[in-house]
Amino acid sequence: MTGIRMIGADLLKLYRRRSLMVWSAVLFVGAQLLFYGVGAARHAALMVSLAFTVPAVVAAAGGAVMLAGPGVAPTTSALVMSGLGP
Repeated sequence: MTGIRMIGADLLKLYRRRSLMVWSAVLFVGAQLLFYGVGAARHAALMVSLAFTVPAVVAAAGGAVMLAGPGVAPTTSALVMSGLGP
């Protein structure tokens, strides 16, 4: 029971200091919005820059074909992984 009363007392202190509560909420939420906003903007810029590149240069992401590493032609790496290639 004393834990609930202590929480209530802390909430009362925060209620009395509204400006502190508002600023802490603004900084907490604002920092997250800024972080995700910058990340989304950088992602969008990367997607726009990749959209104008030659598709043969930018291979598909993921999959067993790309495990051979960058610079290896997808058909060659698939043959090597299957045991049929050099």
